[in-house]
Amino acid sequence: MAAGDSAEPGEVAAPDSGRVPEPPPPGALGGNGVNGEADSSTAAETTVVTVASVADGGPPTSPSPPPDDGKLPAQRARRAYSNVDPITFQRLPGSLLGASALVTGTTVGAGVLAMPAVTASSGWAPSSAALVGVWALAAIEALLLAETAVNTQCALGRPSAVSILSMARATLGDAGAAATSAAYALKHLSVLTAYMAQGGTILAEAASRALGGSGLVTPAVGAPIFAVTLGAALYWASDATVAAVNNALVVGTIACFGGLVATTSSHYVPGTLGAGAHWGLVIPDALPVLLVSLVYHNVVPFVVSYLEGDRFKIRVAILGGSALPLLLFVVWNAVILGNSDVQATAAVAAAADTAGPLFDPVAMLRNSGGATGGLVTGFSLLAVITSVVGVVSGMVDFVNDGFLSASVLTNEQVRRYAWAAYIVTLLPPTALAVAAPDIFFGAVRVAGVFGVSILFGILPCAMAWRLRYGGGDVLPPAYPPLVPGGRALLGAMMVGPAALVVSEVLRNVGELLHSS
Repeated sequence: MAAGDSAEPGEVAAPDSGRVPEPPPPGALGGNGVNGEADSSTAAETTVVTVASVADGGPPTSPSPPPDDGKLPAQRARRAYSNVDPITFQRLPGSLLGASALVTGTTVGAGVLAMPAVTASSGWAPSSAALVGVWALAAIEALLLAETAVNTQCALGRPSAVSILSMARATLGDAGAAATSAAYALKHLSVLTAYMAQGGTILAEAASRALGGSGLVTPAVGAPIFAVTLGAALYWASDATVAAVNNALVVGTIACFGGLVATTSSHYVPGTLGAGAHWGLVIPDALPVLLVSLVYHNVVPFVVSYLEGDRFKIRVAILGGSALPLLLFVVWNAVILGNSDVQATAAVAAAADTAGPLFDPVAMLRNSGGATGGLVTGFSLLAVITSVVGVVSGMVDFVNDGFLSASVLTNEQVRRYAWAAYIVTLLPPTALAVAAPDIFFGAVRVAGVFGVSILFGILPCAMAWRLRYGGGDVLPPAYPPLVPGGRALLGAMMVGPAALVVSEVLRNVGELLHSS
């Protein structure tokens, strides 16, 4: 919030204690010693350390007591702290465009490949409305996560982003941290299993076409090839190389999508998109996959730190960065479900009324040959690869943190045996993909219902609740809420994910009892 501004709707200003709060020491707000920029003379008096005085070689400016206006330090500044180069002491402001692009790139993943198959039963209009609703809920959860992240970083005095595990431990205690760890591991194991299975399937299809229909490379063989190739590349390549290659692959993904829209336009029948709408099938069939498709929350703590806790920039990066994938997903669903060839094949599959595997329009187009088949194959493979890069990197850090927390390895051993974390990360999902090559849709569903719903649905609300209303036994509030609504909104936001988890458990139990 800019200095001198009144509290925004839903923001809670600190109570007027009747005394002047002491300014925090340099670095206590999570940056490297610089408080927020001032928009007025009032804010100028609250600057903890000025960049210019340090950069010019002079001593840091002595902090002046802030006015007794009852506001939190973050409410008087445009940002919560500043990122400063430790060598030159120059401020390193984060790029709003770069943060938005990170959110966009993280959101566009392999979940989009499962979307047409699970939304075909409900239709394009109901699934598009559900996409918009899930996007809005995901944005609120991300802003709650951002609020907790900046408060945790400020309270702990961290110069860099904090992990979701650290946030849970600081607000929910050890029990909350344990629940977060379990949800994190389940979500990432499920997603990686889906990626390994889909990557192996795409490689097997490509090999079959290249070898004239030979079944030499099956999905069960393709999965370990895919895992070993990507794992080795991520292990041996530098971070800069991985980032550069991943950026190029994202561009390639977008190019394939654009080409796909152009080449399939002659087979596009838009008039059929409004027909066959079954609103009641959206939640049971499509919702878990939509949740996975619109997840980017694992990068929110980094975005918060990168943007120095700037409230305006954080909101723009999250809302704007996730809006572009939303538009892409709506168009993608229209292109696939409105394809005349897909509609004809789907009608044949529906008429057969067999209990076989779920009809997959994307797989059908991948194997259709010609430019369309090549573009769908390229888009599918690039979407999986770009998703795997981020998920594997995050899971490797999680595994290494587990090694250190459990005193299994020391810091030196973690660096020396870095390959061990990659094996622990990739071996279980690859084994599951080999054992069940058709596990893709099931793994995505598990990730959405039990992973995303808990990790990025229930827990952000619970952490924000404890942060705002937990009293003195949690973090001191140094940053005002990013989302208005108070207890009513937080409570309502937790009901939906919890209901989805319970309904899925009951569904699985019912199917188990019916089959026994």
